[in-house]
Amino acid sequence: MNATAQRQLQHESPRAEQPSELHPDLNRAHVRFINLGKTYDSQHGPVDALQNIDLAIQRGEVFGIIGRSGAGKSSLIRTINRLERPSSGRVLIDQVDISEFDEDHLVQLRRRIGMIFQHFNLMSAKTVWQNVELP
Repeated sequence: MNATAQRQLQHESPRAEQPSELHPDLNRAHVRFINLGKTYDSQHGPVDALQNIDLAIQRGEVFGIIGRSGAGKSSLIRTINRLERPSSGRVLIDQVDISEFDEDHLVQLRRRIGMIFQHFNLMSAKTVWQNVELP
């Protein structure tokens, strides 16, 4: 997954003396990826799963991550609760960089984040609502 297909918020108009400031919505984003990268080691050398991801998702916004198999969707999503540690860049949740969270802080964070994995093993004897209630 690369930065070319990502949504970007416009920068405010720059002042002559100062560099341009970020759009205010970026500073209030619920989930924010800043120059995020993830590289895996393989038998054939390093594989870049994520490169230069810059993305801001606002609270209450419904957002989908789509792409072909192997595009890095799961790697990106797993950085939100640090099931994957990024190789570069930052992940901010409510403006807090989670990169240095210890295990206790990660447990607290993960309790606040609901995730449905690709192979989620629904219980056939339960309704959709009952399956969603389980976690």
